Amino acid sequence: MIRLTVNKITNYMKPTKRILVASLLIMAGILGGCGEQTFDNTTIHVGGRTIVQTQIDPHKDWDGWYTVRYGIGETLFKLSQELQIKPWIASGYERIDDKTWRIHLKPNVTFSNGRKVTPEDVIASLKRSGEQNNRAKVFKESTMTAEAQSILIVTKEPYELLINDLSDPFATILDVADTKNFNYEPIATGPFVIDAASFEPNKYARMVRNENYWDGKAQAAVIDYRVVSDMNLLYLAMKRGELDIALDLPQSIAKTMQDDGSMTVLSTVQPRLYNLYFNMDVMTDKAVREAVIYGIDKEAIGVKQLQGSVYPTQGAFPDFTVYNGRNLQVPTYNPTKARAILAADGYQDTNGDGIVEKYGKPLKIVLSVYQRLAIQDIATEMQSQLRQIGIDMTIDTHEKSNYFKAGKFEMGIYAMVTTATGSPYPFLNDTMSQKGSANFGHYHNEQVDTWLHQLSQRNPEAVQIRLVHDIQEQALNDAAYNYLGFHTSYVGLSKHITGFATSPTDYYQMTKDLKKE
Repeated sequence: MIRLTVNKITNYMKPTKRILVASLLIMAGILGGCGEQTFDNTTIHVGGRTIVQTQIDPHKDWDGWYTVRYGIGETLFKLSQELQIKPWIASGYERIDDKTWRIHLKPNVTFSNGRKVTPEDVIASLKRSGEQNNRAKVFKESTMTAEAQSILIVTKEPYELLINDLSDPFATILDVADTKNFNYEPIATGPFVIDAASFEPNKYARMVRNENYWDGKAQAAVIDYRVVSDMNLLYLAMKRGELDIALDLPQSIAKTMQDDGSMTVLSTVQPRLYNLYFNMDVMTDKAVREAVIYGIDKEAIGVKQLQGSVYPTQGAFPDFTVYNGRNLQVPTYNPTKARAILAADGYQDTNGDGIVEKYGKPLKIVLSVYQRLAIQDIATEMQSQLRQIGIDMTIDTHEKSNYFKAGKFEMGIYAMVTTATGSPYPFLNDTMSQKGSANFGHYHNEQVDTWLHQLSQRNPEAVQIRLVHDIQEQALNDAAYNYLGFHTSYVGLSKHITGFATSPTDYYQMTKDLKKE
């Protein structure tokens, strides 16, 4: 947990009195607030832009992230602040051989309906996850056997990431036998349960205390989640005491809350990477790709223009992990070198308009972006910087990132979690292997493929670290990607709130220790 440290923002303007009055009236309609607010320590009110989804079946798509965040679901293992695996509702594990694992279960874990969690329940839940979610297919393909207080898992092939996968929210343990409505009322093991009757997809969700929680009674009785898209209204609701926790904060609103003094703001650098892809089928000139990389000042974008909301990086994994990229030998900001590379490749500014040309054709590149987090702000700063080295970059904005899979882009920024379960392998394999699900730029290097295969095997940690280093260094020197920075998450808290959990993964938020006093 890191307390927010920010410098003065010059481009933020407080609302005028007229806007304040109008905003308060609108807020009254959104949150039902009117007149003086009565303090209520039994209910914790949470607001944010994307905090309620269409449904919360943890075994489908990415919805398990919300099931865990809400405090409804738990997994056998979880990630520490350093993204290391540790037991949660499991007590530990044994590696029997390359394909066989024994997972030991804690004896006192119960579902929210009061029924004790058995090895058979765990197997049924993992099997369902494997059937519902392609990312969890290892559970579908494995043989699982119930033992006295453990389960034995035999994978189809040697699989090094089994324990990591058991920490992914898609592996949330559910009471498959008794759950009647998986989409809106999953029966799990967390400190809270959802009030399904009040659930409004994409608008409102209400959690109530799980009276049968195995790890002790939750401090909070009720947690209300309400979608608030207007961040100024979110701030005003916090100011008036209509909200206790504000999620999804942009840096400017976080700064306003911090300056207000009546609220606490927490910031956490997450392993959500702003990854710049080059479409290798379209941008075939490596010199141009290199010039782009040398022309981008990540420090200026993340620290100066975006005031710390993007943490600049050379590698794909955060500094606090053993896989950090501090020692990578890769291209870094050097506009003089960028201009020299373009000149050596035949680009010259012959008409004095600031844009270089080759064979009479100006160097123009289209950057495709979608509306997510700081992507659009990063793109705007990149546009200005690349113009300084003679590149005319235009921004093509989309609502969603569908253009990546379609391959209809020249350059594109994607915000993606690189260590969702603590391992670097899935990200590197997905983005760089020939058949990788996120290899949108169609990058291919045979040496990288060999290293990726080695990385998937059982190796000492030192060997894994070396492989992760070599894979990134090769791909970045091939000018296939440019890792721009990590997303910084901001959360606003009322002074009455204690026990709110922050984590790099952003899975773990509402715990039994959350309290309003």
